Amino acid sequence: MKSSIFRPTTEADEHRLIEFLSRAFSVDAGTAFLDPTLLRWKYWTPREDYPESRSFVLERNGVITAHAGIWPVSIGTGEGRTRGAHMIDWASDPAAPGSGASLVQKFIRQFDFLYSIGGSAMTQSVLPAFGFQRVTETWMGARPLRPLRQMLVHQAKNWKLPLRLARNTWWSLSPARLLKSSWTAVEAPIADFNPPASCPRGRAFFRYLGQCPAIQQSLYRLLNNGQEEGWLALSLIQKQARLEGVWLHNGSPARLRSAYLAAQQAAARLGDAYEIVAEGSAGPSEAAALETGLRIARRTPVYLLQKSGTPLMPFEFQLADNDEFFLSTGVPAFLS
Repeated sequence: MKSSIFRPTTEADEHRLIEFLSRAFSVDAGTAFLDPTLLRWKYWTPREDYPESRSFVLERNGVITAHAGIWPVSIGTGEGRTRGAHMIDWASDPAAPGSGASLVQKFIRQFDFLYSIGGSAMTQSVLPAFGFQRVTETWMGARPLRPLRQMLVHQAKNWKLPLRLARNTWWSLSPARLLKSSWTAVEAPIADFNPPASCPRGRAFFRYLGQCPAIQQSLYRLLNNGQEEGWLALSLIQKQARLEGVWLHNGSPARLRSAYLAAQQAAARLGDAYEIVAEGSAGPSEAAALETGLRIARRTPVYLLQKSGTPLMPFEFQLADNDEFFLSTGVPAFLS
């Protein structure tokens, strides 16, 4: 029997990869995250900010036994720069025990740290055995923007419908419309993007996101009486505005609240958006989200594995930091 081979995938692996992942995750091959167009963008569309391979398999005797995709991130600059990755579409064949752990070991040689936001119950149960530690949790919040249109198009038609409409109407009005702020979110081209120190992404990353076949994306400059306070990014998918992230030059609690308020106002200007969804790490961003009317829909643990001695800057885990922001299913909100 041949030993396992670790290699990057290519577009020639597309059909085999879809078949393996559909079997590993017990889903139909036609499910959204396995759409061939999306798969090609995730793994094989060239990226200026990360020219390396982004999808890897372990094979034994020509058969795929494990797969993991890479969602890369860099923190800091120069000698203090650390490289990390979130593993997406991570799966292994139960008939090949140890293959999933082998992938983790290979990736930690490539990167300074690996992180995982949530994952299946099985994934979360095995992460500690691979050396991951639970370091924080993310919150996911949502707020209805157009509850009547939401009800007519998306919501299940049953006896609870009038109650949901009343609830969502109240949530759409309070308290965000009662708050005052001098901040505005002004849409700006990617070429003008000036990453704040708190943003681990550059222009090339957002150019790559702009190629995603599943979303419509916009970048916004946050202005306070004409002065730039930071940036935010919004995506639109299936009538849902998703706040990819907020990055400020100075992230004080008051500024965070103004940023989340401006983000909701920008989302409301998207004529097709029935609601807004956002994600962040537990702490100041959660408090700001709650103060501006977002309702917490769920909390998700974040696991970290890093090389010994690797310094890690404080990191705000947001939707742009994993693959959830471009998936058309799985994000909890108020659509039902």
